[in-house]
Amino acid sequence: MEITDHAKGEKSRMAWKSAIYGKSAERFDKKAFPKNGSHKREDKGVKKKRGFKQGNNVTFKSIFALQKQIDEQAKMLRYLAQWCAELDNEKEAKKPPKKPLTLCVLPKPCDGDKFKEWNVHDYLKKAMEEVGEVWNAYGVYELEPTQDHRKEFLRECTDVIVAFTSLMNKAGADLNERQLLMNEVNHSNATRDNGKRFKKGA
Repeated sequence: MEITDHAKGEKSRMAWKSAIYGKSAERFDKKAFPKNGSHKREDKGVKKKRGFKQGNNVTFKSIFALQKQIDEQAKMLRYLAQWCAELDNEKEAKKPPKKPLTLCVLPKPCDGDKFKEWNVHDYLKKAMEEVGEVWNAYGVYELEPTQDHRKEFLRECTDVIVAFTSLMNKAGADLNERQLLMNEVNHSNATRDNGKRFKKGA
């Protein structure tokens, strides 16, 4: 039997409505657009058939049901996100506190062109000069123990470390030898006086 253009159009229209409205498409189509043409107005004063309103009600119910499902899924996602956040907080609480970062910064000797003509005696004089500056900074800090004076005192102590490192470098002790000497002194201090020179675990 030959399929007419009208039948093809009808089939295509139903397929399009099924894709949008699902199973209610055929029911909606029959109620909203009955084949007997009863949906058409006979004149301007005649209202549309009740089937059109029922078809709209079916569509709205489908939309409301879909919206309800979306709301429930959104609620579940919020609960899941809250649960994951609580787990993360528990993991962070169980972690041990982080230890402060320990930097291994070694003093660098002053051996540039400015000190090219210096001998060991000159470096020793400079080291003793830095020791005097430590005493002066400490005197200020003792009279007025502010944070700025404390930092200035510590800077002068650091200058003393650099000055004596430069003195040892001029005496021929390179970085490797200085580290070996430092290790020997640390080990000696750790064993002397029944090990009371160092704090335990330090």
